[in-house]
Amino acid sequence: MRRSRRLRRSPGRWRRVRDSSDDGSILDLPGDTWLKFHPAGDQRTTRHLPEFCIAGGDDPESKPHAGQILSPPLESVTVDNVHRYLELVRTQLATTLWPLPEHAHARTVAQHCIDIADGIAARTRTAPEIDAKTFAAYTNLLPELTDALDRRGRIELSRAITERAQTEADLPALRTLICDAVQALFSSSPDTTDTTLLIDILRVERETSQAIHEAVNRTVETSEATSEQTDVHDPLTTYLQRHPHEQGQCTIDAITEIPGGYSKKTYLVELHGSSWLPDRVIVRSEKQFNVLGTSLETEYLTLQVVADAGLPVATPYHLETDPTILGGPFALFQWIEGSIIGDIDTVRAPSETFGRSMARAMAQLHSLPTTDVPTSTEAPVAPSRQMAELLDTYRRKWESTGIVSPAVQLAYDWLESACPLLDGHIGLVHCDLGCHNLLVAPDGEVAAILDWEMAKIGNPAQDLGYFYYTAVQLLPWDDFLAAYEAEGGTVPSRLEISFFRLWRELWRLTNISHAKRVIEAGEADDIGLARASICKVDELAARVEGLLMEILQPAHTPAR
Repeated sequence: MRRSRRLRRSPGRWRRVRDSSDDGSILDLPGDTWLKFHPAGDQRTTRHLPEFCIAGGDDPESKPHAGQILSPPLESVTVDNVHRYLELVRTQLATTLWPLPEHAHARTVAQHCIDIADGIAARTRTAPEIDAKTFAAYTNLLPELTDALDRRGRIELSRAITERAQTEADLPALRTLICDAVQALFSSSPDTTDTTLLIDILRVERETSQAIHEAVNRTVETSEATSEQTDVHDPLTTYLQRHPHEQGQCTIDAITEIPGGYSKKTYLVELHGSSWLPDRVIVRSEKQFNVLGTSLETEYLTLQVVADAGLPVATPYHLETDPTILGGPFALFQWIEGSIIGDIDTVRAPSETFGRSMARAMAQLHSLPTTDVPTSTEAPVAPSRQMAELLDTYRRKWESTGIVSPAVQLAYDWLESACPLLDGHIGLVHCDLGCHNLLVAPDGEVAAILDWEMAKIGNPAQDLGYFYYTAVQLLPWDDFLAAYEAEGGTVPSRLEISFFRLWRELWRLTNISHAKRVIEAGEADDIGLARASICKVDELAARVEGLLMEILQPAHTPAR
């Protein structure tokens, strides 16, 4: 077998990994298994969208026919449950890229598939070295940790950690014991020494998460291309033409899927000839695997209330609850002119005007009367109780993944202990504010706040905590809070905002980790979730760990 030679890939180009006339890409996996992405046709097409073959065996020099998919011998592959991911990649490439569609959705799927393969390879390649460093770091903390446990009478746990650290470098087993130690320290009113030790443990975990994320991030690309999708064209056309309000001959000129969203699909639909709808509408439909468990019907009813109050949102036109038409309930909304200037984490075009406009919109939202807002319960629930129930649900969701993390356990413990902080000001909260859910008008003002699937009656600190990462890229945080307060908003305590900054990242980490479990079990086939579970999970873990370190610092007080 000729050895592969890996070269770095330029942004936007497929990676060449060996000298060969066919410019194929080979991913070597454990157990003499390999994955081959083979571009067919003219080399000039490979920078846009090549056709791919995935082949396997003991001869990577073989060149399968374009469009053919051969299954690698994956039985021996156990690292990171590679088998299920490669099965998903094969399926996605087969159903999406043959015959070759001429739209950006296929490029997005192809890039996601390559990112998954590259991410698995990076994790597999770097795991032994990173695990060894983590084990050594925990060994260095052993004297302080065992002393703290001994002072609390946890002699057996102290002895078990010592024996595990001295006998063999089994990081998963040691990490399980560290989780027990963290719980023992936090549940017994930790003093300054104990808090310092907890921060040291979090530092070890954060350095591990950052190292894995950096290794994966060096090999994958971020695709932000708008993805065109046509699988809803015919059923949506038939539905609209047969709708009782339709008096004309409605046809669909184009459908473009807007990327993002783990539980809903969003489409820009261009119409022609409709008697009751404008030429452009937004269609949101529930995915079959709804990772968030949210209801489109509740979102629709909430938007009716918010639109009537004059907030910058898309006017709701129509709700269809029949799941058989598009694979899930769907709704039609107003299309609004505007641009998206970033994603959930970053702002590509910072603007103080936009920041102050958001402060004004959030203050207006949080001041709305809550009596007409639809909820999932008969009466509004106190934020502390609401959050405690949510944390219990998500802790069990996390535990179902089988992942052992001292930081995640401590995060849930701390959040549960801090729930009484939340019963202050109550209002309608969006619960997912960021550039991925905002449209910006040409004058820099907020054109529309999108995606209301998680809106509820709760503590406005949740929106402020969630929007913190976006706000600080637009203007200083104190200036944003001052603008929010000047528009009638009630500024929560610093600790309330930190609570929701932490919960935002823990919520995302738990959902993506849970998605990883269901993908590996064959219960879901969302390629975007699959990519996130390989390429995003360690970045989120590092954020949780870093935020906990910040919160546990003695200087972190409830003051604004």
